[in-house]
Amino acid sequence: MRFSRLIAAFGLASTVAWCAGDPASAQSAQDFYKNKQIRMIIGHAVGNDYDLAGRFLARYLPRYIPGQPTIVVQNLPPAASIVAASADVRLDELRICDPPGESACVPGAPPYHCAHSAASPFCVEAQRGFNMPRHSKSRHVVARVVALVLFVAILAARAVVATTFVSVEPIPGGDVVGGPTLALIESAGYKNLELWSNRLLNDCGFVRSTIDALTADGAISTVNGGNTDVGVAAGGFEGTTHPSFVFTIRDSGISPVSASDVDVLDNALGYVLNQEGTAHFSPDNFKAYAFTLDYAVVTFPSALDGVEAKAFFEHLGTIDAALFSGQFAGFTQIAFQGSPLNNSMLFLKPAASKNRFIAGLAAAVNTTPGTVYFPLKQNAEPTTARAGIAFPGNDWILFAGGEEYLSRLGTPSARLLADLAALRQAHLDAVADLVQAIQRGRLSQYLGPQFRCPSVE
Repeated sequence: MRFSRLIAAFGLASTVAWCAGDPASAQSAQDFYKNKQIRMIIGHAVGNDYDLAGRFLARYLPRYIPGQPTIVVQNLPPAASIVAASADVRLDELRICDPPGESACVPGAPPYHCAHSAASPFCVEAQRGFNMPRHSKSRHVVARVVALVLFVAILAARAVVATTFVSVEPIPGGDVVGGPTLALIESAGYKNLELWSNRLLNDCGFVRSTIDALTADGAISTVNGGNTDVGVAAGGFEGTTHPSFVFTIRDSGISPVSASDVDVLDNALGYVLNQEGTAHFSPDNFKAYAFTLDYAVVTFPSALDGVEAKAFFEHLGTIDAALFSGQFAGFTQIAFQGSPLNNSMLFLKPAASKNRFIAGLAAAVNTTPGTVYFPLKQNAEPTTARAGIAFPGNDWILFAGGEEYLSRLGTPSARLLADLAALRQAHLDAVADLVQAIQRGRLSQYLGPQFRCPSVE
């Protein structure tokens, strides 16, 4: 990818417009941008070089803007930049398009700030007539940061990165613990199960211990703290929403995680956490994994918790039950496109038709204030994008020892198999403690000061 040509193509005309109330009112930059949303319009299709470069900017720019607003990318492909350049400027909007020449950078009067590379100018304009908080320093900081990010992009050549997400639930499968036990666990409610999941992740270190065991054995070699993040987020499947361990993994660029390591890690966690099935997928590369599936993303205007994600999934079910409880219906809560907020829900197309999937999800967005649908066609109509995806799993009835998961770990040593088996048993012990606390009516005490991690032997 030639970034000098790339930036010249999409970076010439860029406008940041700020709109608010009475120009006489004073407001800090931090307060003004907090919980706001910036719409970045890219005049090219999803997945090409121009799109990836725009997403690179969207990934890193929010952390340098006071209040850390969310940047939501919208693609308006051919007649590409003509459409993007003519799009109406709305509240907190960043427009990226590619008409030639510096004059196209700013349609209005100064002040504006241009950073020049050998290939192109890149301009950020605080348009007259809009009420940006009266902090000229903030305008200059934003402009300089944009210029710096683009300069780094030009120098970094192929530094634009793609992302893989992995979703593995800590709540065990019904085939492992039995249907009645699973129903009892679910009766604890989402918030309690979310707290329990955070305990297992942060206090007991099940994920960290699994990665350490795989790395020590040489089963994986590219997973590290610099390219892999994990947290507890919501995941829904066929009418049920559980907390899940959701990984955000850099799978390209500098020091990426390899596809084979993603697969090994996902299978190992499926085994350790006693799952009937897991998932890993790349919204950026539909060729990345076992097969391709259509998806769409719903982004919320501010931080999204698991209960709210669960409520939106249920709202979708009132519009079309097939998209909620139908075969393969589900979602994963993610930080989409590098947002600093975990405020998006990625929906994979279920067994329903593509048109039905789009219509139902778009209707749910239209009836939920503040939400944004992705992706959109050139005419702003909702559509789908394609993700590369894999669904590792194990039939615990036929393979009670988790052999299907273990068979996908390459050639694991006896030591690794013993370490993973010990972690799996510790997870079952943690499940038993949770069940006992529910049965005895002492769940709040167990999840609070009385919580103890099971020993790993």
